[in-house]
Amino acid sequence: MKIPAELIPHCPVCGKPMTMNLRSDDTFVEDEGWHRAAERYSLFLRCHEGMQTLFLELGVGYNTPVIRMLMLEM
Repeated sequence: MKIPAELIPHCPVCGKPMTMNLRSDDTFVEDEGWHRAAERYSLFLRCHEGMQTLFLELGVGYNTPVIRMLMLEM
């Protein structure tokens, strides 16, 4: 099962092959919107510290185990 080379997307700027935005190496995109959302989430956690809170992870796979990691630290 091989993918034809012409089907692999390439960057329009540098021409290198593109990859999915997964937290698997140092190429994960953390732009300004990502940092704003991360700050809102941190604020939510600080405001609810010590409260009984149920977190439901919907649609999150093992490449982004943020809540599981937070719960293990608590």
